[in-house]
This record gives sequence, structure tokens and C-alpha cells, in this order.
Amino acid sequence: MDMDLPAAVVVDGMPAPKLCDWPTRHRLWYSDSMATTSDLSPNPRNPRKITDKRLAQLKRSLTEFGDLSGVVFNRRGGRLVSGHQRAAAWDLGTPGSIEYTQRFDTPTNTGTVALGRITVNGETFAYREVEWDEAREKAANLAANRAAGEWDTEALGGWAKELNEAHFDLDLTMFNENEIDRLLKGATDPLSPDTTDLDSKSDDRRAREIAEVDDVAPPADPP
Repeated sequence: MDMDLPAAVVVDGMPAPKLCDWPTRHRLWYSDSMATTSDLSPNPRNPRKITDKRLAQLKRSLTEFGDLSGVVFNRRGGRLVSGHQRAAAWDLGTPGSIEYTQRFDTPTNTGTVALGRITVNGETFAYREVEWDEAREKAANLAANRAAGEWDTEALGGWAKELNEAHFDLDLTMFNENEIDRLLKGATDPLSPDTTDLDSKSDDRRAREIAEVDDVAPPADPP
């Protein structure tokens, strides 16, 4: 549907192009009509890829649990399903406030009973409450922590190099120093277990590794 763009619109510091030059999928920014997900153009350089099988799994997960990328709280269990690390990060500063925007008398197909947003330092984040039994909560927790896609390591390394050349703080990408170093050097498997920070390991795993180290006899002196 054609429409006139506001004359004063500026995009990335430049005046908006004429309507005939404006990509159709970008017009939704200025449209008052309802857009659809088909209007969302994928980034052709996205370093995440997904197989058809994993895509089908993701579709089933979305149908069963809904969107787990935001903060999800199970009202029945009284605990978080997803968003643990974000909640912990927010608690390092001023705790955010939760505002409900919609409540449901009857749970939706995904078990949702309330929608809202969390506001932290003036920024808002998606919040959802569900009514799930323990088994569904556990399954959703696993799904939330299991990324559906896989890294295209060549594309990922390319982006890391471009960000590094732009002097962008790569620590903000959530990759650790070893992973970043391997990406910049063109490693084919930058996310292998040997690049994991010790701090990211579970307490149980750390304890097992310490015990294993303690049980290993010191190396013999060289002849």
C-alpha cells in the first residue's frame, strides 16, 4: 500500500528517500496500518543459521511455550522460567518495576495469564506470567536455555573483526576473551568447551574439576 512519507523524516542522519526509492518492507516504519512478520526483512549476514529440523522444533516450542526470550515467571511454581541472568544483572543496580498491560481470566494456549513490561533505568523489557505444572516449567526452562540456531563461524568471525576495527567494545557481545581472541584469529570452532570461562561453569562442575586435579599425581621429574 503506497503512502506519503513525512517531509521532515530523517533516517541515519539523511533525509528519507522518495517513496519510489523506499523499499516496500521499510515502509512499515511509517505506516498506520497493521504490519505482518513477513514485512520483517532478515539480515542476509546474520551469523546465526538454523537447519530445517531445528526450525521445526522451534516452531513447536513457540506453539507450546510461547516466546521464552523475554522474562517469564511461572505463577503456579512461584519462580522464573527464563530471565534468570537478566534479573540478576538488574539486581546489581536499582531493581526494575513490573507493570501489567494485559491479564487473562483463562490461560491462553501457551498457559499465559498476564503480559507486562519491566522498566529498568527508563528502558522496558518484555514480561510474561504463565500457569504451568512443574514438568512443563522444566521443559520450557531447557528450551529457553537451548539456542535453536547454530553459529556460522565464518560470518561470526567477520562481524567480530569488523566490530574490532570499529573499536566497538566486544565484551558487550557476551563472548568471553578466549572466544573473541579465537574469532579474531579465524578459528573454526570458537565456542568449543575449552574456551569457556571458569566463572561460567556450575559450582558442581568446578568442584568436580578441583577434585580431579587434587587426585592427579604430580608429574615425574624429567630424566
